[in-house]
Amino acid sequence: MASSEPWTTLKRGLRESRTALRRPGTQLFVARAGGRRVGFILVDSYGLAGAPYIPSVAVEASERGRGIGSRLLAFAERLFARRRHLYLCVSS
Repeated sequence: MASSEPWTTLKRGLRESRTALRRPGTQLFVARAGGRRVGFILVDSYGLAGAPYIPSVAVEASERGRGIGSRLLAFAERLFARRRHLYLCVSS
């Protein structure tokens, strides 16, 4: 993540990312392939107007294009299926 946009522009490294995990209601889910971490999704259960919010989703550069990000998003949709809204932060 630290070597990818938008984190490089935002200068968001490990320390800043760990700070995000300390917020109440925040959960980190990690995607694995072959026993190694290949991606993650960070969700805040009550992050935006009381609705679930996805502030970060990332996939290892070498693993992109294999559907990992799509599966992480589908997981979050299932996790919050009973909630009315689910927000996602995106950037170009």
